[in-house]
This record gives sequence, C-alpha cells and structure tokens, in this order.
Amino acid sequence: MHYKLDNRQRFVVRATQNRILVDGELLLFDSLAQAEVLGKYTIVVPQKGGRKKRKATLQVKRKKMTIQAPQRPGGRPEPVTMNIVSAEEIGNDSEDRLHWVLLTTEDIETFEDCRSIIRFYELRWRIEEFHKAWKSGAGVERLRLQSPDNIERLAVILMFVAVRLMQIREALMLPNDRQHKDRKLWSEKTLANEVVSDDEWQVLWLTYEKKALPDKPPTVTWLLQTIARLGGWGDSKHTGQPGWLVVWEGWAKLQDRVKTWQIARQFSAGEM
Repeated sequence: MHYKLDNRQRFVVRATQNRILVDGELLLFDSLAQAEVLGKYTIVVPQKGGRKKRKATLQVKRKKMTIQAPQRPGGRPEPVTMNIVSAEEIGNDSEDRLHWVLLTTEDIETFEDCRSIIRFYELRWRIEEFHKAWKSGAGVERLRLQSPDNIERLAVILMFVAVRLMQIREALMLPNDRQHKDRKLWSEKTLANEVVSDDEWQVLWLTYEKKALPDKPPTVTWLLQTIARLGGWGDSKHTGQPGWLVVWEGWAKLQDRVKTWQIARQFSAGEM
C-alpha cells in the first residue's frame, strides 16, 4: 500500500487481517462494524459445486481509517490512511455468507461510490474466467511454435477469440448482473445475429437442428448451448452452463463448417 500510494496508483484490495488502528482501541474490522449502514443491495449468488443458487442482500458500510503499519526490520513504516468499504450479507448465518472488507483509494462519499468499489471486487473473477477461456478454451498454452514472435502473434489472436467466447457465454450466464446498467447490453433474449454473423448462426442451425432456417434468428441462449453441444457438452450437471473446453471445441468445429459453407456458396455462384 505504501508503494501504490507513493506512486499515486489507484486500487481496490480485500483486507484479510484485522489491522491495528492508530486512533481508538478497536481493530479495523470491529471499528467498521460500528459504522452506520449506508445502504443495501441484492445480488444473485450462482450455483457452484455443492452451493445452491441464491439471492443475497448485502448491507454497505464505509469509514476512513488510519492503519498502523506492522513492525519491520529496521523500524516501523509510517501509518497509512485508507478509505474502507464493507459489504456484509444479512439474514444468513451459514459459513458461506458473504462479507468483504475492501481497502481503496477511491471516493466513498455516497452509496453509489461504495457500490462502484464493491462492483470492482465482484468482477474480480472475470480475470480468472478470461485466463480459463484463453488457456483451456482457446488453447494458448497448447501452442508448440518454435519462434517466440510467432507464439506472441498467435497468443494475441487467441486473446481476441477468448474475449469473444466470454462475451457469448456471459450473455447467457449474467443477465441479472447486466440489468442494472443503462446502456444496451446482451441478455439471454438477445438474438444470435447480434452476437455472431448470419453465416455462423445459420450453419450452426443447419448442423444441429437439421431443419429449415427460422424466420427469426434464435436467442443467444440457444447459440451458446448449441455451440457447446457441438463440442460434446451434454449438460450432465443440469446447470445449463457449459465449460470453456466444450465451448472452444464447438466454436472451432463451427468455424471449419462456416468456411466450408462459404466456399461451397462461392462455387455455386460461379465465383471460383
């Protein structure tokens, strides 16, 4: 924190230690617990492993505090003054209840300010999901090129593919998460032609549905799940949420078929 503050770097980091404060007898977590409730909001906690999907209501508190730095060889560093925000689930006494204490350089004057900070933390998993899409899905770690420059070029190309796969998957998995934003974003009811090309969804339809094209494109829910089925997904866990590997396998197969479709169309039109 000293380094980031000295270099004027913005951050949001979750506190793991109940730090000693410069003023008062209470520790960080205890002092924050006595702060006034600024507001409440509700999120959807997705199903994962043995955890069931549920709605969680969190109360938001905030406080500015000066934290005593721990003793180090050569002396104790200067205290740091931080903005601190907490989001704590209410009405749930189980072990998996949500409780985040966040240290930040961002403003905490209003509930909206605090909600934005918490939102940054809620989206931390997207970095992990991107790396799954990039590595397990698009297969950047499976590259076996001999030139570092070629590896770098292909890794960047696969990075864009990974982002595309994430966009399609999130359109299905995060509809509730997206509804609070003002601008138009994809949802589970978004039509497939807003996400992929007409050639892509039409080839997928003819491959999997094996019947005439519909008058109206199918939804992005159908799109993602059908791409995954093309990659071998069977929804054995009954979650409706395919993993990255089957999405990538399906996407790769789809691109091969789209290319074949386009070549065949050029032949039939006498363009080749």
